Amino acid sequence: MAANDEWIPYDERLSWLRSGKIAIMLHRRTAEADYSIRTRLFDAIAAGTPVVATKGGFAAELVEQEGLGIVVSPGDVAAVAEAIRRLLMDDETYSTCVNNLERIRPRFAWEHVTRPLVGAIMQWQT
Repeated sequence: MAANDEWIPYDERLSWLRSGKIAIMLHRRTAEADYSIRTRLFDAIAAGTPVVATKGGFAAELVEQEGLGIVVSPGDVAAVAEAIRRLLMDDETYSTCVNNLERIRPRFAWEHVTRPLVGAIMQWQT
């Protein structure tokens, strides 16, 4: 995948993500990281692209629990390099992650995740 220094239009983001083999979501361990929801994860799920994520927070927990990629400790450069190497070189691990991403994709489709919000709005209107 070529580097790009310009903003990618929203409707092109998944094709850009699919052109690479791995999505990287690294951060330092902070309160913000522990409590935020990393939306890049949802793009990786939609694209079926395995993830290397830093421990801490919902995104890393989902990656680890559902086998969507590899979770590493914050600041562990060697673990990041090993995770990237493993996803690039170990076809079985890579395929397992892709299959798991495809399995959970329906859980994060807009029509599913917005259902509680739509239900709440409908209640307010009555």
